[in-house]
Amino acid sequence: MGMQAQVYISGGGQPNGRQTVGEKLWLNISGRIFGTDEIEPKPYPLPNANIQLVCLNDTTVKTVAVTDKNGHFFHGMNVLKKRVKKNDVPRVAMKVSYVGYETYTQDLKLAYRYFDENNKGYGGSWTIDLDSIVLKSNPMSMDEVVIVGELKRMYESGDTTVFNVDAFEMPRGTVLLNLVRRLPGLRYEDGQLTYRDSVIHEIRLNGESFFAHDMKIALENIENTDLKQFRVYKTQADTLSTDTTKHWVADMINVNFSLNGGWSFRGGYSFSRNNISSRSIYNTKTGGTISTSENINGNWSASGNVSYRTDFKHANISVNSNYNYNHSVSYMQVLGATESGKGASDVHSISLTPRFVLYTKHFDLTLNGNYRYQWGESNYMTSIEKSHTYNLNNTLNYWLGNRLTLKTDLNISGQAGSKMRDANRTEFIWNMGVEYKVLHDYRGLLKITWNDILQERSNFNTYITGTGRSESRSSGNPHYVLLTFQYKLYKMK
Repeated sequence: MGMQAQVYISGGGQPNGRQTVGEKLWLNISGRIFGTDEIEPKPYPLPNANIQLVCLNDTTVKTVAVTDKNGHFFHGMNVLKKRVKKNDVPRVAMKVSYVGYETYTQDLKLAYRYFDENNKGYGGSWTIDLDSIVLKSNPMSMDEVVIVGELKRMYESGDTTVFNVDAFEMPRGTVLLNLVRRLPGLRYEDGQLTYRDSVIHEIRLNGESFFAHDMKIALENIENTDLKQFRVYKTQADTLSTDTTKHWVADMINVNFSLNGGWSFRGGYSFSRNNISSRSIYNTKTGGTISTSENINGNWSASGNVSYRTDFKHANISVNSNYNYNHSVSYMQVLGATESGKGASDVHSISLTPRFVLYTKHFDLTLNGNYRYQWGESNYMTSIEKSHTYNLNNTLNYWLGNRLTLKTDLNISGQAGSKMRDANRTEFIWNMGVEYKVLHDYRGLLKITWNDILQERSNFNTYITGTGRSESRSSGNPHYVLLTFQYKLYKMK
């Protein structure tokens, strides 16, 4: 069981959450972070890399970015225009770090880009899109440690290649997919895992075929700390299958799937001082509007989270609950008034999200649910409606042998309590599909999909905020039957 409390003060980049009235410059920095080492010279993405950014024009403005699973990051920060000297440009110092790799630092000069070159009146932002940054491996060492023996990263045992997971330094919390991208000879591209240009057809769990048909479950959910070895070898398909052809498999060894998980508690609050707000005054006689930027106080929020998860050998159950409270203050001008005054709103929301996953040799079943209740009050709105939204998604994949897969999913969603009559309804969206792998090495995939069988999708969404309610509608025909054929071309070394 873990417990975490968060207390922080939010604001536009200034110390102690304080903001100062003035025109801002928006800075956008993006790029990709890769890694390389002595075993794998070809660069591979580094997820969860830490990127520290400091504006050199005003060093009180600093932030931290983190790369996604593809090593990409995009981050924005802002600085007061008066902090940038005349005829100068915004400059940012960047520091990139990753466990087991050399640290990379660089000073950046940003360039101004318009949102639309043909309509420069729309404005723009100061932007830099970096080339790929490659970090070199830098194995960590510890003083006063006697090395008795070195753990080999990989070795051959008969026709089996064995990778020792502990020999690869990876940040805690990364999943199997991050490790696979560092193992020499293995490639994962476009949903296909290969080893030395040979297709791996399944990922096994301690020798048993639990991910034979959807290895994505293992790659994106199992953490590296849960296994000791990753083995690659060629063997016969599932013993229950009539197919006697041998194919390549990957095997996760000593994975800990005993009862894990537990409770987690989190809480936090935030407030901002001297928050910049737009104050507009409408002149009923002339029809003109005067807008100014002014500081305002009174914006704060609080939140709490309780979650529980437990893992079984072939299933896991989790429940996540959240409470959020937001008190917002803004300048409002009521109808007929000549001046604007302060308006405040209080919005509460409670949500509950359960999830159940069951996977066996021949099928996997996923149940996802979500319920949200929202209510509030305001001194500039008649009332903030009490709304209930709910969603339940059921997905079932069933495999008949190694080539034929049946898929179906049912999504039940709806809302109640809204003052918009069209929003209070329940939809049953049922989809079904069949996939068949053809040709040598399963390179071809024939798929037929039937979407929205019950023809109930309305393309209508609604939501409420502290200042009003909104709705969106889209046109289209989501009810269709689609037949597709895919052929995979494998990249040779």
